[in-house]
Amino acid sequence: MEARFLIAELYIPGPPIAQPRPRLAKRGRFAHAYVPQNHPVHEYRRQIAETAKETKLFFKGPVSIYFEFVFQRPKSHWTKTGLRKGAPQFPPGKDCDNVQKAVQDALNEVIYNDDSQITEWSGRRYYSSDREHAGHTLVKVDNAKKRSG
Repeated sequence: MEARFLIAELYIPGPPIAQPRPRLAKRGRFAHAYVPQNHPVHEYRRQIAETAKETKLFFKGPVSIYFEFVFQRPKSHWTKTGLRKGAPQFPPGKDCDNVQKAVQDALNEVIYNDDSQITEWSGRRYYSSDREHAGHTLVKVDNAKKRSG
């Protein structure tokens, strides 16, 4: 197996936030889609872009990307002595695709020109095992392996 050269590793503290479905508004005869300005995804994407800019890396070719989304467990999962028996390991209802989309869009024109350059992707999502951990996002971007057709 060919070794890879790591391009960027981004750690964003705080809970991962999914890209919401756009709302539609009509102005005259034209409709347009938008995400409300007060939605927390805007701050989440800003944090990702700022963290990516600190790497001072820009990628022109195909990229491989790894996502890790760690969510804070609800208080109801805990007892005084630790994790409640039967507490789920994975967050239900957290659509991984929409969280990935928020990250990919935040990296457009920062780490790469466009998320269409992503040729390989993988990742995980799970609850934190620490009662106090508010969650985080970890993203690793590197050179995609060149493969012949």
